[in-house]
Amino acid sequence: MESGNSTYVDKKNALEWVVAVTGLVLVLIIIGYLTYKTITVSEGPPQLFLEYFHEPGHYEPNRYHIIVHNKGAETAESIIVEMALEKGGEALEVAQLDVAFCPKESYREGWVSFLTNPSEADTIKARVVSYNKP
Repeated sequence: MESGNSTYVDKKNALEWVVAVTGLVLVLIIIGYLTYKTITVSEGPPQLFLEYFHEPGHYEPNRYHIIVHNKGAETAESIIVEMALEKGGEALEVAQLDVAFCPKESYREGWVSFLTNPSEADTIKARVVSYNKP
């Protein structure tokens, strides 16, 4: 708006400046983070390891909770985990857990149940039998 020789000056209030500066800072942080992740991306296969513990249920007294961790740089899919109860070097019973996929730097959980009481075994072994790279 003009009135005579003076011109209308659009003055920003403090809130508008705070919102604008905050938005700019957030955009710069996101760009910096994405640049950092692009530069430091690591290559390599999935690195799977297992964690398991006895977790009996009311109807499944011989149940084990298995957690598959992927600390690698790529996703693993079609993971087959085998858990065996052994006594004297011979397998008493073997259970299998199939995990659809486990993204990099994540974990997946599952459970297996045995008919044999785990206290009858002297060794419990768990291992990743196989997996695919997508």
